[in-house]
Amino acid sequence: HIMCVRHGWREWTAAEAAVLRQWIRNGGSLLLDGYDRYVMSAIPEGIGDGFTFVPVSQSQGVTTAIHPHPVTAGITSLSLDWIHSSLSVGAPPATTLADGPGNLPAIVADEIRSGRVIAISPLYTFDNANLLEADNRPFALQVFDWLAGPRWLRATPTEGVLAPGETRDVTIDLDATTRCGVTLQKTLTITTNDP
Repeated sequence: HIMCVRHGWREWTAAEAAVLRQWIRNGGSLLLDGYDRYVMSAIPEGIGDGFTFVPVSQSQGVTTAIHPHPVTAGITSLSLDWIHSSLSVGAPPATTLADGPGNLPAIVADEIRSGRVIAISPLYTFDNANLLEADNRPFALQVFDWLAGPRWLRATPTEGVLAPGETRDVTIDLDATTRCGVTLQKTLTITTNDP
């Protein structure tokens, strides 16, 4: 389940905000498309605590400053139009997916308990014309795949660097609270550059 807020501008009522916060914490996903000064007042407190809105001068362009994340796998460039804001990223699990002009975060992802949030500061990133630019189309598909993806299995850390002879534990968390009577399968792939 994914809720999309696109160019939102109306403030949420206290009741709406409480329901949305709880829904995300329980595994819902939120896509903030066109995250700018108009949208900030539309996002309830307690959602997106891992990132904050930062106004910047308007700019646009193609970025190749793409950060590693499941959403950005295979993505080498994104066309970003009408950037009115940047996103200041806090502590993990919030992470920058792509930087805009000036190497300021333009797209971020966050996980809030069992829920997921992606905030996109440039306007029109997923509009028809922009989907034909750079890697915007595969990026859009991967955004929705990640937002809708399974939350019942989580491995941490998801990446790392080891010195020769060093080891690191990987924690696998399984959450079957909403999966009663269902058989689920998932493949965990570990890649290495060790010959």
